[in-house]
Amino acid sequence: MDEKWIVRNEDKLRLCRKLQEGLYEFYQIHSFSTDGGMDKDEESFVIAHDLVRVADIDEKYICRFFEYDSLEDVKKKYGENWEMVYAEWYFTLGIDRWVKLLMVCSNPYMTWHEAVKIIRQMSGYME
Repeated sequence: MDEKWIVRNEDKLRLCRKLQEGLYEFYQIHSFSTDGGMDKDEESFVIAHDLVRVADIDEKYICRFFEYDSLEDVKKKYGENWEMVYAEWYFTLGIDRWVKLLMVCSNPYMTWHEAVKIIRQMSGYME
């Protein structure tokens, strides 16, 4: 198991780590602000978490959504990192469908700072 977290997007604190071949774990803070802003003190953020198994991803859907003709095209473009990129795409699409949001005290909404603290506690990630 790879214990090292990789920050894939700093603005959303999207973290990724490879657990084993074809299996990735992700965390991300996602804003649900009505005005699209990023007021980090407002309680408009949620945490998404998921384990993504590459073999379970619908290849046609993901490739079409991200405008690739095939999985082979993704592999050519991203080389040895193709699996992580592919799993990340699947994860980010799931967030937009409200899949795998963490509930904290029966409420998914929190401030940015609360969400960062929880992700650090759950993942062990420290900047």
